[in-house]
Amino acid sequence: MQVRYNLTGKRADTAYILLVFHHSMPGSPLRYYTGEKVKASDWLHDKQQLRRGASGAAQINHGLKRLEGIVLDVFRSARNDGRVLDPLEFRTMIDEQWKAGRGVRKTTKAPATDQGEFVSFFLQLNDERYAAGLIAKATWLGNRTTANKIAAFSRHTKSKIAFDAVDMDFHASFLAWLRSSGAHPNSVAKYLKRIKEVMRAAHERHMTRNIAWASKAFTAKRWGTDSVYLTPEEVELLSTADFSASKKLQKVRDLMLVACYTGLRFSDYHKVTPQNIITVNGVRLIRPWMEKTDKKVTIPVLPELEPVLERWGGSAPPAMSNQKFNRYIKEACKAAGIVGEETITKWSGGMRVTVSPQKYTLITSHTGRRSFATNEYMRCIRDGRDWSYLVDIMGHSSTKQFFQYIKVESEERAAAFAIDRAKPLNKKAG
Repeated sequence: MQVRYNLTGKRADTAYILLVFHHSMPGSPLRYYTGEKVKASDWLHDKQQLRRGASGAAQINHGLKRLEGIVLDVFRSARNDGRVLDPLEFRTMIDEQWKAGRGVRKTTKAPATDQGEFVSFFLQLNDERYAAGLIAKATWLGNRTTANKIAAFSRHTKSKIAFDAVDMDFHASFLAWLRSSGAHPNSVAKYLKRIKEVMRAAHERHMTRNIAWASKAFTAKRWGTDSVYLTPEEVELLSTADFSASKKLQKVRDLMLVACYTGLRFSDYHKVTPQNIITVNGVRLIRPWMEKTDKKVTIPVLPELEPVLERWGGSAPPAMSNQKFNRYIKEACKAAGIVGEETITKWSGGMRVTVSPQKYTLITSHTGRRSFATNEYMRCIRDGRDWSYLVDIMGHSSTKQFFQYIKVESEERAAAFAIDRAKPLNKKAG
């Protein structure tokens, strides 16, 4: 038996310390996220500690020794008493001593009533991964929403959700309950995807032998959404609109232009700074870490973006809350002349409904990212250029993921096909 510490979740020169303990009970090895973040170059693998002189070395090294003692004490105490600890109980007992001693406030409130081992493990796993920097805050919050949904379902059915209960019967009844409550099909699909991820983790930790969740049928069909984008002409309208009388509208307009010219998410707008801009072969490039995916991307500084950055001292405008942005950008788009009805189909009350609101009312912080993807893709198609560069620029892992952002109506594609078909073929002379 030996407690070891590994570094995981590396990002640039920082990493997180993970405890690994091989033992003789079910669920071996135990992997426990300490929550400690350090510089990878300061870690001494042979001594299993931070080098002397590193930031916080004395405190962190002392804490790791203490955690090692807690793990061994919990294990030996159970073994001497003839008890077999299941993996969830093992971690819970460690948490009680380790987190209490560090003064760590619990990030997740326990359900009002016991909802079963699945929900408990889901919440614990979510906190572990967030503390270790393996998931972003948005993912952590999304996972909590899913756990709360399952807890609500558990209360509705008056049954605890055990690992072995997550099978196709659970799938059918959970789906029916969600749909009866008017849940959006895409939310349903997301809940099921997260349930599969948690069950996979539980299976890998030898907490269950159940593999019913691994069935391809354990899912739900996603529903295509009608999301608008700004055409190049509308982006130009927004760019040239005179907002000199309103600093608020000028700021929100310029934030939107940053998105339209870079494809960044709202959470990453503020990362367009001189510190993140480099020059390669005479081309200025932005190199930010994307918060949602924890991935570095490289984005060219398009000529249209340069005047926007100049207005704010070489950076994107200061950040504002997403709620304020979504409220102000509608006002800015309306003032810029981005008006006219937009017919869309949306999900409401468990049904598809068709509505035709004014386009500016549909503009949100994510519209800029869609606009960049769609407009630049169409430019590539029109000019006969390679569009595959856009997949990397957007930070997508596949072309399938990229095309979810392309908002080109079937009428436009059909028209483009007809125009292209009418062009004369280039035949070689002779």
